[in-house]
Amino acid sequence: MLLTFAGEQYMRNLEAQGKTPAEVTALTAAWVAQGRGDILTKWVWQLPLSSFNVFREGNPQPLAPYYYDWIAHPNYDAFWAKMDVETRYEDVKVPTLNIGWWYDIFQIGTVRNFQSIRSDGGTSRLAKARSS
Repeated sequence: MLLTFAGEQYMRNLEAQGKTPAEVTALTAAWVAQGRGDILTKWVWQLPLSSFNVFREGNPQPLAPYYYDWIAHPNYDAFWAKMDVETRYEDVKVPTLNIGWWYDIFQIGTVRNFQSIRSDGGTSRLAKARSS
């Protein structure tokens, strides 16, 4: 997470504070370097996950406060159900981009969503009705 989206979000937070482009670049590079050092020395050993405060920090806004919502719901419940596209394929009426990787733990769901949106999505239903 640190090396994917977090650096960009950190940059946006610094820009929102009015930092110059040079300051944003320097501060972000230092933050990422610190994170790379901390990831295997401090963070990997920190349990429970709810005590991991890195994503709560940020000024003027936290970096990823939703992370704590995720870990507050370790099992499928109403929180996850409201985001579950598999129960609402017919509501998908816009193009989607499904991305998966070779060792992606979600690759089965990625393929299943692609196939099901294509066959059961709102636009496929309309296309079938028009061709009948």
